[in-house]
Amino acid sequence: MSKISSFGVLTFAVLAACLTWAQAPSLPPDSYKPVLDRLQAITTIPVTVWQAHDADLPHGEDPGLNTSSWQQVKIHEDWKGPRWLRYAFEVPTHLNGYSLQGSLVTLDLHVSSDEAVQISVFANGSMVARTDEDGQVPIPLIENAQPGQKFLLA
Repeated sequence: MSKISSFGVLTFAVLAACLTWAQAPSLPPDSYKPVLDRLQAITTIPVTVWQAHDADLPHGEDPGLNTSSWQQVKIHEDWKGPRWLRYAFEVPTHLNGYSLQGSLVTLDLHVSSDEAVQISVFANGSMVARTDEDGQVPIPLIENAQPGQKFLLA
């Protein structure tokens, strides 16, 4: 059996104020880390806990499916065999002070395994991506997000 672990991040492309910084004669190697951390904080919402079902089942993407008996799993947990993961979220009005009105929302999902993996991603019951662990790229969910818009990822 393969050992699989995953993590996910929701990314928002937001119009933000331009950042400028003066060029210093000798900068330490991590001098841009605070700026990069700030940019990540205003564009990313970590997905840390997913609902999980440890076996394959037909139509696990169905928004009407009763998942009350599903367990919660955290990112970077290992498992073997097929598994359905689900995560529900609502587009917030703001992210760290920046409006998300009209933003691009993507899912940056990473799954790794010792064996070949096929990944199907659904948003609100519709397939938005099918890939393997070598072809994982951020998956666009919506190009013009509206605050309050709800998503169920599976």
